[in-house]
Amino acid sequence: MANEQAQVALILGPDSTHLESLISNLMSSSNDHRSHAESLFNLCKQTHPESLILNLANLLHSSPNPETRTMSAILLRRHLTRHHDSFLWPLLSPPSRSTLHSLLLSSLHKEPLKSIAKKLCDTVSELALNHLVLAGPDPNMKLLKDIVPSADNNIDTKFLVLDKGKTTLEGQHKVCLALVGDDTAAVHVQFWGDECDAFNPSDIILLTNGIFSYHHGNLVLRGGKRGKLEKIGEFTMTYVETPNMSEIHWIPDPTNPKNYIQDSVISPVSRIFPPLE
Repeated sequence: MANEQAQVALILGPDSTHLESLISNLMSSSNDHRSHAESLFNLCKQTHPESLILNLANLLHSSPNPETRTMSAILLRRHLTRHHDSFLWPLLSPPSRSTLHSLLLSSLHKEPLKSIAKKLCDTVSELALNHLVLAGPDPNMKLLKDIVPSADNNIDTKFLVLDKGKTTLEGQHKVCLALVGDDTAAVHVQFWGDECDAFNPSDIILLTNGIFSYHHGNLVLRGGKRGKLEKIGEFTMTYVETPNMSEIHWIPDPTNPKNYIQDSVISPVSRIFPPLE
């Protein structure tokens, strides 16, 4: 037992190579190596849960090894999920929660591999469920699942930027498409002009007087001439990627041609920003 405690001290100490070695052994094809690593990991979790979570976040932020970053993101999500048997969030102090927020947000901004960034988005989505205190829905705010194509600027909503495409020129103006979502649906958003540089994945955006309409054949949500897009936060918002409201075929309502109704689903998810397998 004393030997295991000494190993735990090394794993959770300032030298991250010990934790990285443990994570490598958790993925080992050797049953003996994997079993021993699992025993040590569980001991770290039982005796020093706060240090373990923060060290995993630091490793995710700093390791040059993609496999290590991937496994760190998976382990963090597992232990920050409320319905998991090893839910560790309640054991973290407020300063540690704040540090964890900062590390994960920084990791999300700097992660070069899309597959890891996606896992990290899943992790921070779980984190959002843990620490947000919801005051209840704003009756003036539309959920993305409730938006309908219209020629009017009549949409007030809030969403998380999930992905952003390349910026191109339309005349003299910059334009780019983005995939955004809330906890009910996703949709394609068109950024225009300075918006293309102002907003990035993980930004939470408030849209007021927005319009959901066709632009060059694409059904997009945008600010238009009278709407406004404003960044109001980062990172802590839950989301789904299906249904995608831009991937639905809409037809005029037979009872009121000024309104549109859903006719069929073209694709359950974005074809422009397909989800990673």
